[in-house]
Amino acid sequence: MALETAKQIVERFDLLKGRRKSFESSWQDVADSILGLRSFNETHEPGRQRMRRIYDTTGLLAGHLLAGSLHGIVTNPAGRWFSLDVNPKGLRQDPEIDYWLTSAEASLDILYKAPEYMFPQSAQEFYVDYVFFGTAINYIEDEPGLGPTHHSRPLGECHIDESSEDRADTVFRLYKMSLRKFQQAFGEGVDQEIDRKAKANPTEEVECIHLTHPRSELKTGKARQDERPWRSVYILKAKEKIVRESGYWSFPWQIARWGRDSGEMYGRGPAWMALSDCKMLNEMGKVLISQSQKLMAPPLLVPDDGVLTQIDTSPDSLNIYRAGVFKDDPIRQLPVSDKTLIGEKIVSQRQEMVERAFFGHLLQLFDGTPMTATQTLEMETKAARILVSTLARAAAEWAEPNLRRTMDVAERGGLLLPRPPQMEGVPITITYLSPVMRSQRQQESRAILNTWAAASQIAPSSPEVLDLLDADISIRKIAEAEGVPPEILVNDVMVAQMRQMRAQQQEQQQMMEEMSQATEAAGNILPGAAQYIKATQPPPGGPLT
Repeated sequence: MALETAKQIVERFDLLKGRRKSFESSWQDVADSILGLRSFNETHEPGRQRMRRIYDTTGLLAGHLLAGSLHGIVTNPAGRWFSLDVNPKGLRQDPEIDYWLTSAEASLDILYKAPEYMFPQSAQEFYVDYVFFGTAINYIEDEPGLGPTHHSRPLGECHIDESSEDRADTVFRLYKMSLRKFQQAFGEGVDQEIDRKAKANPTEEVECIHLTHPRSELKTGKARQDERPWRSVYILKAKEKIVRESGYWSFPWQIARWGRDSGEMYGRGPAWMALSDCKMLNEMGKVLISQSQKLMAPPLLVPDDGVLTQIDTSPDSLNIYRAGVFKDDPIRQLPVSDKTLIGEKIVSQRQEMVERAFFGHLLQLFDGTPMTATQTLEMETKAARILVSTLARAAAEWAEPNLRRTMDVAERGGLLLPRPPQMEGVPITITYLSPVMRSQRQQESRAILNTWAAASQIAPSSPEVLDLLDADISIRKIAEAEGVPPEILVNDVMVAQMRQMRAQQQEQQQMMEEMSQATEAAGNILPGAAQYIKATQPPPGGPLT
């Protein structure tokens, strides 16, 4: 379906919205039964209490723990979570390329940590959607005068479509904004009716659609001639009217899916697996709370002459019974079962299942119990093996597109140094410095050290075995696996220069030592030679006889 006109855009949006009704129903179920936030197919007033259906918060706490852990593992806000390199890596030996990469890493690190670029805030919201709903969406705006600013967009507002390569390349965002904000965003004079309504009631809201898609989908028109490969168009939905059209040099959306079923565009997260258990926990929690209330404040039986009422088993209730049924007709408690142990056991089992669905058994490995360094490394390796596929997908669909978009906006805005000429056409590669990724690579580091240890044991009997190992490459590989910042290591060109200077200094020192030894030897010889000459010279009166 073409996307040339506003009418075609609205029709395409309505089609995509209709196709994801089942997802919206499932997301709303997760929101109401586990998270207590977000709206998809229901309308909720801002500030309304959404936790009334949640009696057990195991899923809520476990999900937030996982979201926070992913934030610290994949895009750690406290440290640098990425490093830049070039392909092939040998090009980094060029001092100018090495300097540019080092300065770019430092500048990008500031863009991710400074609060005005809003990455920490948007990332926290992003990971919550990622864990609970299985799909999360982030948008990076090129804000004039500032640079790349990050915004987490609600999943309920965004509708995606995919290319033939199963990559999300089209995003429709349906959102509401007040007439006052509409005029601030698009200016006055865009629509006369809106201008008139804004004067009377600036808080009245209108629906807008923001569409981003490949410009190559356009066949004709002025918009097709724009050099920017991504088209951006804003639509006033009710009137099917385009109010702004522009474009992007790089795709501004990052869409991450936890895991997908075949043929589906949206993801399924761990909350989907825990949903049935969380619903059961909520129902059991409601029953156990009611049972506990009855045990603590049981309903009472009160005698009455010939008057009976309907039985009320709620806590602190009164039930009138016929006088004479019991001896002396006392006020007594209505018998209530106190066998709650079975229910508590079932609840405990289900809570454990929910925590495992959110990887709680891995995230809580380090509970403060004293461990040796070897035990800690083994536990990190175990967690890395289980989480590596999930983290790899998050890095591919979220972290890398985010970093490349940020780098593109920063470069075009002059926030990075100009690239040296020798970097033209050279692809930049990204390495992630997360703890789990480092844990995976530490196996390579240990293998190198073990190889050197084995060679050292063989060397006394066969010294030539050390010729098989390159010390420089080994230490660089170990440093890379341990996450050492590249700027700490000296490049090969400077190493060669230092070694050449060191060799020259050693050669000069050796020459000086040889001269000193020669001078010392000469000093020892000269006195003896002088005495010999003196002894062998003839006396003044003539030769000796």
